[in-house]
Amino acid sequence: MKKSMIIILLLLLLASCGGEKETPADEQGNDAVETSGALPEIDTYLTVTDSIGIDVGDSNYVFGKPTLAFHSPSGDIAILDIQKLCILFYSPEGEYIQTVGREGSGPGEFLMPACFTFLSDGGIAVSDVMAGKITFFDSDYEYSDQLIGFFPSAPTVIIGVDSGAIVGMLTAFDQTEEGMFLGFSLARWEGEIEPTVEYYSTFEPFDPTDIAASSKDIIFMIAASPDGKVFCAPFSTDDFIIEGYMPDGTSFLHIEDEDFRKVRKTDEEIQDEIDRVNESMAAYGAEGLIEWEPDLYKTSISSLSIDSFDRLWVRMGIYSEIVFRVYNMDGEFLFTAGVDFPGEIDSFENMQIIIDQHGILAFNSMPDDYPKIYMLEEQ
Repeated sequence: MKKSMIIILLLLLLASCGGEKETPADEQGNDAVETSGALPEIDTYLTVTDSIGIDVGDSNYVFGKPTLAFHSPSGDIAILDIQKLCILFYSPEGEYIQTVGREGSGPGEFLMPACFTFLSDGGIAVSDVMAGKITFFDSDYEYSDQLIGFFPSAPTVIIGVDSGAIVGMLTAFDQTEEGMFLGFSLARWEGEIEPTVEYYSTFEPFDPTDIAASSKDIIFMIAASPDGKVFCAPFSTDDFIIEGYMPDGTSFLHIEDEDFRKVRKTDEEIQDEIDRVNESMAAYGAEGLIEWEPDLYKTSISSLSIDSFDRLWVRMGIYSEIVFRVYNMDGEFLFTAGVDFPGEIDSFENMQIIIDQHGILAFNSMPDDYPKIYMLEEQ
C-alpha cells in the first residue's frame, strides 16, 4: 500500500499536476487566452557553454534518467540519476570524479531518491521517499547519518539552508470516515523528525483513481536562499502569486500579477504531456494504476530558483519558450531572461533549468536522443 501511494505521489509531481478537463474558453464565453501569446521582450539570455553525457561508451558519462543537477560549494557538478540510483560528480569542466550511493536499503543506499541538496557544511542530504528517510553524507561524501521515520514518505523536495538546517516539502495522508485526504507542507528541519517551523500547508480530499483532479489545488513550488529565506508559489493555472518567509516563518514578501490571464495548451503540448506521464508510469511500474487527464491550461509559474546575487528567478509556464522573470528580495521586478540553446535543440517543453549559488545547469527530462546535462552562463 505504501509503495503504491508513493508511486502515485511521484507520478503526480512528475506529471506537472494535470487536472480535470475543462470546457474550452470560447465555449465558456470568457476571455482566457487560447494559446501562448507573443513572447515578452527578453533583456538577457542564458547561453550553453558545454555539456556532459554521451550515447554509448564510458558508463560514467552515460546517464539513465537524470532528475536533478546542482553545483557543489566548490563548483563541481552533482547529478541525481534515479535509474542508476546514485549521485554522479563531475568537475566544472565535465570530467567524471566519483559516484555516491547505490541501490539498496542499507546506510548510504537508495530505494527511490526524490531529491538531494548540499548542506551549509559542504555535505549532502538525500531524500529517499521509498525508504522514508533522509540520508546524510559528509563533506568528503562519505555516509555519516540518516534521519528515519517520515511517513508516508520522506520530503519530496529538500533544500539546504543556514546552520545545517533543511527546508522541504512533506507529504501527509489521512484516512477518515469522510474519505482520504492528501496534503503537503513546507517546513524546516534542524536535525529532528519534527519540523521546527511550518511555513505553508494544504490539505484536500484525495481520490487515488483521479490524482490529477485531486491534486490540482495542493501542489506548490518552493525555493530557499542560503540564509534561510523561503519562497512558495502555488501550482496554479489561474493566478501568479509568490510568497516569501523569513527563517522563523514571518511573512516578508508577496508578489502578485493581477493582470495574469490563463493560457491554453496547444494540442501538441497536451499530447507531449500525456507521453511524459505515460513514460513516468512505465518507469515506476504503475501503468494502468490510475486515471489521468492533462489540464487544458498552462501553469503560471513552473519553477523558482535563487542565484548567488540573491535574485529570485521565476520561470513562466505560459510560454512556448523558456522565459524567466527575475526579482530582488524586495519583490521588485529586475529583468526578463531567456535561454539560447544550440540549434539542434528544438523542444523546450521538458527542459529543466536549475539556477543555484554556483552556476546554471539544464537537462531535458524527455530527450529525443540521450540524456545530457548542459552548463550555462548569463550573458
